[in-house]
Amino acid sequence: MVKMKRHKDIFETMMCRIELADALVAILTLQTAMVSAFGAESDSASIWMNGITSGGVCLILLYMSISMIVRAGLHLIRLKRGVQVSL
Repeated sequence: MVKMKRHKDIFETMMCRIELADALVAILTLQTAMVSAFGAESDSASIWMNGITSGGVCLILLYMSISMIVRAGLHLIRLKRGVQVSL
């Protein structure tokens, strides 16, 4: 995984995370399409592979969404207090 450089602007950081989420969903969709096109329909390995990949993508997206909500909330609290915001 590529290390994302730290952005000063919270909106740039959020956009990078949204782009990462979009890429993860695209990979999941591509894998599902390739398994259904080239794999056997009753193959339990393909079911497990899709399940594990789906679960991993869901967990990563859940973590990213919760962390974005928390960071945005902290950012709003700091803005209301007038504190200099540093990410």
